[in-house]
Amino acid sequence: MRRLAALAAALSLIGGSVAAAEETDAGGLVQEAIDSFNNGAFVRSRELLQQARARARDAKLLGRIHLYLGLNAGVESGAESAKVLFRRALKHDPLLRVDADRVKPDLVRAFEEVRAELRGTLRVTTDRKDVEVWIDGARAGPPPVTREVVAGRHAVELRDAAGKGLLRREVDVQPGHTERLHFAELPPASAPATAPASLPAPESEPVPRIERQRRIWTWIAAAGALTSLAVAIGVGVSARSDHDRACDLLADPGRDCGDRTRLQDPADLGRYEDLHGAVRAKELGANIAWGVAGALAATTAVLYLLEGRSSRVRAAAKRRSMSLELSY
Repeated sequence: MRRLAALAAALSLIGGSVAAAEETDAGGLVQEAIDSFNNGAFVRSRELLQQARARARDAKLLGRIHLYLGLNAGVESGAESAKVLFRRALKHDPLLRVDADRVKPDLVRAFEEVRAELRGTLRVTTDRKDVEVWIDGARAGPPPVTREVVAGRHAVELRDAAGKGLLRREVDVQPGHTERLHFAELPPASAPATAPASLPAPESEPVPRIERQRRIWTWIAAAGALTSLAVAIGVGVSARSDHDRACDLLADPGRDCGDRTRLQDPADLGRYEDLHGAVRAKELGANIAWGVAGALAATTAVLYLLEGRSSRVRAAAKRRSMSLELSY
């Protein structure tokens, strides 16, 4: 069962590593798309964003992708065409903002109009009876309070009758959802400030604790092996992505990448060479990471046996010592 659990954990880590690598690659595409948008290369920006959308899983990253897809659509077709994509962006991340210094005023205005349309519900409750609820610095009344608010982050406070702030929290409200925020009653003054001291552990407790502590190098080596494995997979995925992007620059798209010898645009020669060099470097790095992972995995197995034996010897010695003390 332990081996199966360890295998399941390793597979889960590998799957998470691949997803993380794809997410990192998508983040790089988004940043490149934003730079292209800021430089006026709107067609290129849209192509990069569409590639990133196919790989991204994180809600905040998807929000940025749809935001800039909307900005591109607004530049090409007008502010009204951008609103559909703005709505998708804000549903992924209600905290998104538009940089008014870089974006045309009509697109900023359209984005804020969409934000105002997306609303959620905030319900605030508390066990306190002598307080009032304030939302974003405005009095909302005694609890419980249920208020429709614009989707996004809001500051909620409890104040006493004199207006003195007692408790404050920030809460994110999603579009179309009800966010419930409960302020628990403060403990009475007579309540003990700290929990009672726990009873001392039985004499036999140090034995398993010693064993766990003595396997520390095993777990360090195992963690290193899994980390190296994750790095190898991530770098390999990134190398494959660079390879595909380099192939996209070649002519004759109907043929295999290795059979193509001409660039679609000779001006892309520098970019192609950079991508080709990056692929070779990343493949070398992935191979090194695989080797390190294998070495650490072997080290983990050896340490597991050696440290386990050492733990059993120490535990037996501890038990003999305790038996002698009791006999006296």
